[in-house]
Amino acid sequence: MNINDFEQLPQYFWQQINLSLSLSISNCGFFNEKGEEIGYTDILSQEILEQAKKITGKNLEMDKRDC
Repeated sequence: MNINDFEQLPQYFWQQINLSLSLSISNCGFFNEKGEEIGYTDILSQEILEQAKKITGKNLEMDKRDC
């Protein structure tokens, strides 16, 4: 995995969250020396999603978990 590939990292983070359900990991992130950051979090309700949209000002979406 190339940690500088910001297209690949969210997919990797999502896999880690899905693989570690028993450990209750709900988010993963990466910050580099340039100050760039990327992360993935597990949002489990529409209410929390709406709050996250308001806070970030971004059009966020919920992915369906493969369970």
